[in-house]
Amino acid sequence: MVVVIWKDDEGTEAKAIAATYRVEKHAELNFKDMIENWWYKVMVLAKQLAISMGVWDTGALHDSIRIIFEAPAGTFFEVSISFGPVTREIRIDRALVAGGGGFFNEKTGREVDYGLIVHDGGRTSRGTGWITGRPFMTMAVDMMIPEFDEMMRAFMRGQGREWERN
Repeated sequence: MVVVIWKDDEGTEAKAIAATYRVEKHAELNFKDMIENWWYKVMVLAKQLAISMGVWDTGALHDSIRIIFEAPAGTFFEVSISFGPVTREIRIDRALVAGGGGFFNEKTGREVDYGLIVHDGGRTSRGTGWITGRPFMTMAVDMMIPEFDEMMRAFMRGQGREWERN
């Protein structure tokens, strides 16, 4: 958002500066917690969907579903998104993940490195068969988008109230 402030004889410059600080404070107090709460709900829903879709043998993959809030070394995760002929590179600061990260299946003693195959589907580890994907994480995000949209509308209404408040 761009705010242009100019001087006049009615004191609007001081009011605009005060409003800018109020809007910034509202964002600082609300935005981060709001986003992190939404991601937590997505994670809980992904775990519930994993169970309901039959992604459960020992519970190791279920237990490994988590949100990573920072990419390694404070960088960003690089993601490519394709819609037909258009591909966009975006950077994100958190990710919903399943598997990896030092999680081990107690039944097999192996690292839980099969999250992608279970989610997206693919050949079995021996290459003799095919695993049908069960996209529990994608579905969780999709199902939470309406709540995200409403959350953002409420946040922007709050920003507007702070701007207009005297």
